[in-house]
Amino acid sequence: MRAGVSDCSPAPCLPPASCVTTWPKIEYVVGSRLTAKPEAALSYRGDSWQEVEDLGIRVKELTIGDEAYVVVHNPEEEIHDRERWREIVARLKATLKKNPSGSSLLRNSLYRPYVRLTGEAVRLNREAIERHRRYDGKYVLRANTALTGPEIAKAYRQLYRVERAFRELKGPFEMRPVYHYVDRRIRAHVAVCFLAYVLEMAIRQALGTAGVLSEKDYHAVMEDLRPPGVGEVVSRRGRYVMRTPLVGRAHEAFAAVGMRVPPRVLETLAAKPDSTTLSGSAM
Repeated sequence: MRAGVSDCSPAPCLPPASCVTTWPKIEYVVGSRLTAKPEAALSYRGDSWQEVEDLGIRVKELTIGDEAYVVVHNPEEEIHDRERWREIVARLKATLKKNPSGSSLLRNSLYRPYVRLTGEAVRLNREAIERHRRYDGKYVLRANTALTGPEIAKAYRQLYRVERAFRELKGPFEMRPVYHYVDRRIRAHVAVCFLAYVLEMAIRQALGTAGVLSEKDYHAVMEDLRPPGVGEVVSRRGRYVMRTPLVGRAHEAFAAVGMRVPPRVLETLAAKPDSTTLSGSAM
């Protein structure tokens, strides 16, 4: 040891307790994969289902440790899942009929869990199919909040709507691709797509208030609300611009937002005594 130099390190200088940073608790609501705990939640039969009428779903809550596991059952998704299973089974049967060895199915990561090798033949694994069909229309949410089961489901639905907004902006509203090169035109394009989405959300909320709650019913109304055909009618009394009649449930959208249905005759043009003809195109 050199003179005047100690071989003992100085004691660390700890900050006072008032300077120690305490991070706040981060609360979360996430969709959970089907591992052991979510499997237990799906198999849980202790409590009865709680109806969440404004979402058209029902929930069942199970607490495991510090987390709440909420099983959500969506009847509409269950119908969709059953149809998907019918398509999968039909595709498996058709493939096995064409190729009994099933080599292509064994190499396919999507279909491999639903077949099994028996001797030298590949057959449907009906036990595995039925086991997976137990989850039709169901998913599990995991949360560490003080919210109730229905409130957790509603919070997750809000996240789903945000994600769907991005999909719809890139899909039905065709926000992308952008064919503009000038900044102001690009901003205008995005703004118009966003306003169209806001309008759709306003119609969706109005229809929900009017009792059209399910996704299937909503899409049926919007499909019937597609722009009607518009044509020019020329008769002995004059020339008119007329629309085709509304179809299906389109009237429900007008009633929900408090608007009158546009008249059949949209515009009267100059008189032209001629034989009656009809010409026009879709709006």
